[in-house]
Amino acid sequence: MTLWMRCGLMTGLRDILLGELKHNVVALTRAARTLSVPVVATTTARDSMWGPAFPELAEALHGLEIIDRSSVNGRRVSPAPSRPPAAKS
Repeated sequence: MTLWMRCGLMTGLRDILLGELKHNVVALTRAARTLSVPVVATTTARDSMWGPAFPELAEALHGLEIIDRSSVNGRRVSPAPSRPPAAKS
């Protein structure tokens, strides 16, 4: 399970109440940890624009490292180094 909830991103919510979203995310996090589902928690630029994970989530993640990324795109993967073509035998 990957968590990307940050304080700075919550200001744009329009289709769910903030309290309901927090409740759902914290409940899902607690359930995942109870069931030993691997959890990866990240923030993006937590000390500037996007802010840290919200306090209720940080509490539910107690003891788990929250990785601070510098890129907003959490799916960005560096391209693999190019390899020379395999020799034909």
